[in-house]
Amino acid sequence: CQGKRVLITSKGAPALSVLRQRLPQSVQELTVDVSASETSGMRQLQQTVERMADRLSRVSMDIEQEKCHLLQRNIDQLHKELEEIDQKLEEYSGRKRRILSSPEGQQLSEVSLSLFETVPWAMKTAALWTSDDARTFYHRANELLIKENDPINLVTNFAHPPSDALMSYVSAKAGVTLHSLRRSAVSTVAALPLLGTFSGMNQSESQLLEEVSALKVYDQPPRMKEDWQLALRALKQDRAMWLFNRDILQPLIEREKWPSDEIYSMQKGKMRLKKVFVNKMRDVLTVKSLAVKLNVSDEIKISFESAILDEKRRKNAARTQLLAEELVETKVVSELSRMFSTEAQSALIRFAQISGKAKFSRVSQDPSKMSQRQRRHRKEYLDAFEKCVRYIPCWVLTSSQISDYLPSEFCLFDLVVIDEAS
Repeated sequence: CQGKRVLITSKGAPALSVLRQRLPQSVQELTVDVSASETSGMRQLQQTVERMADRLSRVSMDIEQEKCHLLQRNIDQLHKELEEIDQKLEEYSGRKRRILSSPEGQQLSEVSLSLFETVPWAMKTAALWTSDDARTFYHRANELLIKENDPINLVTNFAHPPSDALMSYVSAKAGVTLHSLRRSAVSTVAALPLLGTFSGMNQSESQLLEEVSALKVYDQPPRMKEDWQLALRALKQDRAMWLFNRDILQPLIEREKWPSDEIYSMQKGKMRLKKVFVNKMRDVLTVKSLAVKLNVSDEIKISFESAILDEKRRKNAARTQLLAEELVETKVVSELSRMFSTEAQSALIRFAQISGKAKFSRVSQDPSKMSQRQRRHRKEYLDAFEKCVRYIPCWVLTSSQISDYLPSEFCLFDLVVIDEAS
């Protein structure tokens, strides 16, 4: 990256091939690897020379240097943020290690981790709840959970939510007093208001009769007292669910971005809480209760912040890697422009022009079998090769190939890397 010329060599070709693949892409494009195949190496040489000639013809030193400074500042800032994130995560990690020293702490950690993976949106909200908030939410949701074989699923053909008049009529048929109906409604959901006088004064008698005649229990109009009692239970549950959705769920869905499709489903026009969701809210209550018991009431908040920091760290690290690769490429171009003389640029351009037409390889050619024209073209090719070879930033050659491709000169390379395990 600093204008250095590098030679990488080893006795065998496989290790060199692996090494080249691990180089940054911008460095790979300026590297000639002849170790595995001379044909492939000469093709790389031609491509490398063409890239260098193209870059050097378009580069502006001032622009490239300013870009280097900007990239470096951005990378330094990201490194600083990563250090701050690591410091905070280490602090959180120390707290978690203390919590994990007890079985209850281990349970708290396991359940929290599972919830963060499955319902992160609920954990984000629960971080601001008290244990009483979590308990109230779970118990209200659990009371509204309907089993698949519950007979109230067979009560159909009523509006959602059911009208006050219909509930008043059905309660009378079920033999439930007004006081009992109100008390039952309050126990179903704390937010359920009194249902007025249940007199049906706001609805005409004909509308009420239509609602009553449409009501079905087991696909039949209710006849017996037990049918009306079952219908009343279904109506109360539906009203409670409607209120719970209006007052509790919808604000969470709109403000906290809770996904409605993971909370409830619609069955025959009726809203039904999902069992999986209710079970998750039970786990949230477990976490909040354990946190209070272990005197780590902010554990959910810290765990949520840790998850956010982990994600931020991942993104910052990936961003740093991209900027570092871009910085490498920019420095390569900048240093090439600074170090290369007009003679060097001319040599690269000349070889690119000749190698594009020539079909010669550097070695393994028998001049005696060539025509005079071919020998002349080969000589031009080799002369151009000799002049440009010293300007290639990085060569990858086996030890036996060095004398075939490189001139015998002092200080041809700034750095030589020799892989010789033996």
